[in-house]
Amino acid sequence: MKGFTLLEVLVSMAILVIIMAALYSAYTTNVEAIQIARQNGEVHQTARIVLDRMTKDLQSALIQTSVSSETIKLGLIGEEREIDGRRADRIDFTTVTHLPLTEKGPASDLCEIGYLIDEDSEGEGLVLLRRDDPSVDEDFTEGGSLQELARNVLEFSLIYQNAQGEDSDQWNTLEGMPTSGLPVLIKVRLVLRDELEREHVFITAVHPELAERITER
Repeated sequence: MKGFTLLEVLVSMAILVIIMAALYSAYTTNVEAIQIARQNGEVHQTARIVLDRMTKDLQSALIQTSVSSETIKLGLIGEEREIDGRRADRIDFTTVTHLPLTEKGPASDLCEIGYLIDEDSEGEGLVLLRRDDPSVDEDFTEGGSLQELARNVLEFSLIYQNAQGEDSDQWNTLEGMPTSGLPVLIKVRLVLRDELEREHVFITAVHPELAERITER
């Protein structure tokens, strides 16, 4: 019975090593691709939910009614802010998109809404929060409950455009900055980081329904 020579054994082992290395490389590549796809899906879903909610809130912004009241103040205030050198803006406004979390909530849709950035108490990074207060009073920038919308936020910036097409980083209808009415367009930029430390940029623009139209030049 003829056996294998040492050279044949070595060649066979070399071929086996090459095949195993190729299989391992294909396996790890597939695992990485699946992980990347999963992270992309999660981040994009989070951004879609956030921007859809913001769009509905801002489209229905209301800053004045036919009946004036000393105890109720309506308006929109957008502030340019930074945390660790990154834009972390805040916006507070009155709108008619209240989301009742319980059956005992008020019947009116008029509410105070705010979007703000805060530091993550459970780890590093920033958190995007949505404030909803169904009790509209003389200060629409405070009160209500906070709902966490997104973690690992790297940037949240808002640009406000007036009827002349001019952009501004801030807006205040109470002080007439830059005008007393609603901005014609609100540009939202949201940057999120996934678990693979990659940045994802999401941009949208919202036109409040009760705002003026852009003036033709």
